[in-house]
Amino acid sequence: MDELVEAELNQDKVHLIGHVPPDNRECTQSWLFNFINIVDRFRDTILAQFYGHTHRDEWRVIYSLARPDDPIGIQYIGPSITPFTENNPAYRIYHQDNQGYIEDSETYYFNLTEANETPSSEPKWRFSYSHRRDLNMTQGMNAHSFHQYLQRLHEDDVAFDLFHKNFYRYSDVKVGQACKNKCKLQLLGDLRLSHPYKTKPKPFLSNRKTSNHHHARDHHHHHHHKRLRHHQD
Repeated sequence: MDELVEAELNQDKVHLIGHVPPDNRECTQSWLFNFINIVDRFRDTILAQFYGHTHRDEWRVIYSLARPDDPIGIQYIGPSITPFTENNPAYRIYHQDNQGYIEDSETYYFNLTEANETPSSEPKWRFSYSHRRDLNMTQGMNAHSFHQYLQRLHEDDVAFDLFHKNFYRYSDVKVGQACKNKCKLQLLGDLRLSHPYKTKPKPFLSNRKTSNHHHARDHHHHHHHKRLRHHQD
């Protein structure tokens, strides 16, 4: 808080960087309530928040406690290099202007199945997407842009299917597994961070499958998951 007050007085801008994204999976309701209030209080100072931990390619839009449809902040959750669990390895590059506003990002991944088939070769990194070019965030990667994108994901099945593929970075483990109805609502619900006393807390691993789910898969996919265990946090 002291640093945020000092930054505000000096008219500086701030990026929050951490490992675990504050949300209703990881935080108590009272802690999250206070955190959202802090973000709202310093919404003109905090330009962005960067986290990891979930290993997914995702984000959270933070909404005001007093104004539930007012997006006040955005959490960028970077995809992981570790494939645990069900992912292809990936990384992201963020682009900012000279004031610290995030203008765009580029995400890259490689196919773990192909890498396992040619272990003596370097992985072939592929460009996945740009927020500005591929998601039409021409006004920058801010809370309002992601609020509009979240609305589009609810309404546009094609846009959601692309989001779901990027979520796991086109993992072969997820080929043929559609995310509809309850799955879609749960996934999109995770992207909205609002009043914690009006939102039921969620278990962290509720949207992940255990390796037992894949025992019926072929040997290669079993090997894929056996290898993932070595990368678990």
